[in-house]
Amino acid sequence: MLLVAIALVAAPATASAESGEPPGARTVTTTLRPGWTMIAWLGPDATVAELFDDIPALERVSLWDAAGRRYESWPRGRVPRDGERRLTAGAGVWLRLGGDAAVEWTRSAATGGVLLSLSAGRNLVGWLGPDGAAVGAVLARFGETLVRASRWDTQSQRYLHYRPGDPPAQNTLVELERGDGLWVELTDGARWWQGGEADVEFEAPESVPAAELARIRADLAPVLAFFAERYGIEPPDFTVAFVPELLTRLGPSVAAASPGKILIHAPSVDHVGAGALAHEYFHVLQVHLARGGPAVGSSPAWMTEGSATYAADLYLREEVRDTDAEALHRGRWRTSLGLEHMLQGYEAPEPFYAEASPTYTLGALAVEWLSGHAALSGDGGSLLSDTAWTRQLADEGAHVEYYRLLSSATEWGEALEGAFGLAPRDFYERFESYLSAVTQAILPHLGDGVDEPVVTSSPGVPAARASEFREHLRRLGSLLADHLGTRTADYTLHVAADDASASAAEGEVSREICFHRSLHPAVFVVNASCRLAFRFFIDSYHLDHVIDRLAPPSSLPPAGGGDPHGPMWLTHGIRAYVRHASEAASGVRTMNDIRSEKWERVRGLRDALATFGTRDDFQSVGFERAAGLSYLAVEWLAGRAGEPALLDYYRRLPSSSDWRAAFAGAFGLGVDDFQHAFEEYRADAGPPTLHRIRGWIWDRDGNASPGTVVVATRDGLRWEDVAVTGRDGSYELDLRDGRYRVLVDLGTTRCAVPSDDPRYDGRGIAVNGFPQIVWIRLPDGSSCS
Repeated sequence: MLLVAIALVAAPATASAESGEPPGARTVTTTLRPGWTMIAWLGPDATVAELFDDIPALERVSLWDAAGRRYESWPRGRVPRDGERRLTAGAGVWLRLGGDAAVEWTRSAATGGVLLSLSAGRNLVGWLGPDGAAVGAVLARFGETLVRASRWDTQSQRYLHYRPGDPPAQNTLVELERGDGLWVELTDGARWWQGGEADVEFEAPESVPAAELARIRADLAPVLAFFAERYGIEPPDFTVAFVPELLTRLGPSVAAASPGKILIHAPSVDHVGAGALAHEYFHVLQVHLARGGPAVGSSPAWMTEGSATYAADLYLREEVRDTDAEALHRGRWRTSLGLEHMLQGYEAPEPFYAEASPTYTLGALAVEWLSGHAALSGDGGSLLSDTAWTRQLADEGAHVEYYRLLSSATEWGEALEGAFGLAPRDFYERFESYLSAVTQAILPHLGDGVDEPVVTSSPGVPAARASEFREHLRRLGSLLADHLGTRTADYTLHVAADDASASAAEGEVSREICFHRSLHPAVFVVNASCRLAFRFFIDSYHLDHVIDRLAPPSSLPPAGGGDPHGPMWLTHGIRAYVRHASEAASGVRTMNDIRSEKWERVRGLRDALATFGTRDDFQSVGFERAAGLSYLAVEWLAGRAGEPALLDYYRRLPSSSDWRAAFAGAFGLGVDDFQHAFEEYRADAGPPTLHRIRGWIWDRDGNASPGTVVVATRDGLRWEDVAVTGRDGSYELDLRDGRYRVLVDLGTTRCAVPSDDPRYDGRGIAVNGFPQIVWIRLPDGSSCS
């Protein structure tokens, strides 16, 4: 339907539209040949007697009674004159024409769409869509319930068939023309909307690109079909208006709705997707179904926007299939956390629209819960405490029934109880209990009464794996308490078994994911199936969480476009120091090894520490070099003022005038004095003395080996220095005192070696401060041209 129900195109070979008819109506000319013809009744409603009056050569009319599974048939002269209008738009009709001449039959045809109700078994219906519609695309909406479809071909006097899954050669029914009659056999009842967006009026200025207008039409057609077929709502007449400026309660918007209209901000039309159209169309249906609303008061704002959000998500989930029910549910729950009021506080528009997106998702969460309660007939309270229940929820349209009941209700609570089975007071109490239970299930750290992280795991995660994470967090907590003077960490670390459980835990569509972090709510999800050493990521998240609690960004004075927490040399340095302290506490490396590595990284860096205030500054000289210098600066501060001063700096930020004041209070000296002192320390305690080592690489005949990569290493893993030989085979290495292995890689040279591996273990050398020349001769059988 998305492809074929967008517009009515040229008339078919057997039926043509006459010009000049008034808007909203048209005429179609059909060629009837002697014998039986199966057609679609295109409307308006009529009696069988009128049909005989209209076609003098007509001998018999037959209609199919799907419920009784039999024909109703009338020959000329025996038609009841009771005026019963048995011919309705979308019905399939058999006509038997007498004589031996074809008849050109011109009849009226409404331009609007039609909603057909089909039963299990055989249904004789008509096709009111466009000519040339591909049968496979048209009937795909019936899914697995479709058994087969057939059309009588008058010329060949035989049926053309279509059966899903049959080879193309066997499917002789390929296309449909407007006005065709059609047998449709189903295993279950279904509704069928035909008409696309034919009843919708579009008001578009010339500034709207034709391609975007066509896209909006194409996206809207399946939206109308979804709500018509799912809930039995024939689309009301409404307008899609493209306006130059769209201001709503939330400020500038790309789409909105008013009674009988969907409004689209014309300059932003390319940002309006199927989900937005479904949301705004449900607002149109709300007004259409409620017919003015309750006699007293108005429906709550959370219901107005929550049901539209819920309905649009259902459309995307069922038709577009771009989201998972449980992930969507968790995403709503996460977004609504931290709202100022309980749900009842968002009945009035003012507080609801003041907080925007989170209130929309809270409203959708409430409608989802109500729909689940209605579907379960009020039973299964424990089921509704488990987020996985959303995958089992059968949509029975209770949120649509609410608006139908609203039109005759005294007040909105009456409609709520009629549609969902709960009075407002009972609903509010049970819904708040449900939110509390879900929060406790997903984020247990919020309800355990202890200020420390909690580790949870998905089914399929080995107990030993989860224990590893618990032990790491225990050591990390001890480090922060013993060395940095804080235990302000309270979050949930969830260990997922695979991509699916990791995505569900974070509230997103299933995708490849190794970890996901969120400070609000405080949760860190790791996928145990990923081959990652999670220590770095967990330590980084833990520290970010601690800092966010000590110095929430909203509590800090503005920093003129910069980071209110301070310059990057300080913030990155503190984070690096804590991570490395955790590394040392776990026995991975010593602090001396880490310090030596940082000094080596800043070798040759002449820029002052103060020049590294932003990420761009770090990148300008090489991120690792600037990061090494920031670490050394923070190490100096920790040695002077004590390690607890590092987090005390963040603790002071919210009550300080700026980061400089917090710095002075935490470390006991001003920023300028510190930078001067650190640069002096840096000059005196800089990297260890390096010695220039010069050497040559030749083959056994004395030919040089240019372009050879030469590496000096202590442990075979970490490169202390690297060089490439010149034309004469010479190279230079800068090394501190110590013992090294010199490795040679001939992979980029023209030298031939008697091995498949171009790498060669050159020789061992000892560097002790004296000038050295190192000769390396390649193994026997090597030759360099």
